[in-house]
Amino acid sequence: MKNFVGETMLGWKMFTHSIRMVFSDFKASLQISGVLYAAVLAAQYFLLKPLVEMAEVGGELTAPVLLSSLAGIIISIVAGLWIAVSWHRYVLLGENSGGVLPPFEGRVVLSYFWRGILIGLVGFVVMFIIGFIVGAIMYVLRPLLTSLGLNAEMILIFLLYIPAFAVFYRLSPVLPAVALGKSMSLREAWNATSELRGAILTLAFIVFAVSVALYWLTGLLFPTGLISMIIQNGVIGWISTMVGVSILTTIYGMAIEGRELP
Repeated sequence: MKNFVGETMLGWKMFTHSIRMVFSDFKASLQISGVLYAAVLAAQYFLLKPLVEMAEVGGELTAPVLLSSLAGIIISIVAGLWIAVSWHRYVLLGENSGGVLPPFEGRVVLSYFWRGILIGLVGFVVMFIIGFIVGAIMYVLRPLLTSLGLNAEMILIFLLYIPAFAVFYRLSPVLPAVALGKSMSLREAWNATSELRGAILTLAFIVFAVSVALYWLTGLLFPTGLISMIIQNGVIGWISTMVGVSILTTIYGMAIEGRELP
């Protein structure tokens, strides 16, 4: 019981430390990510907007709309990866050019992208296996759950995403390692985070719960319109991006470099 409480508290400390990491040095956070994230928002609004409007009216997909959407997706991905690599290097190495844009390491960004895809595929396989098993159980228990007033779909989502998040975080040291120019296999990352598995599971639960709460609260307070879009994509989107990357940095610092939380 004592160990469980300790791991739970450590998971919470990892989450809050990642938040403080962003806001305690707010100037550096904006300096590294501000212009790049503004590019993401611009790409989403100007380049992806035609696709959204076409889908709403049920129009036919045209070549200009397709090319515009692909450009928006590529810009968003590259800018997001650029932010992640630069923030890892700033926190772990103290690297900051002080310019409007952080240095762009194309080869590192590309390697980061492919490693992220690989980890994502592992997480997808985990979700598929768990979904198959839990889905079958939920199908049998659906009448019972309904009689108890429980939402079977929400329970399934919860049981899918928590393990997937946990697996992703267990393997995540691979990503900061790439950003630092180091090589690390998935097995090495998994073994390195074994002592943090309980804390990481708690962290996965916290991230999932906070994400759902923020999405629900924003939709409740600002259901539609420009203000809702600005808050969800601009404010909450930026915070989620920076805190998410900081979580990966925190896990790497603890599991690989042996750093302790303050």
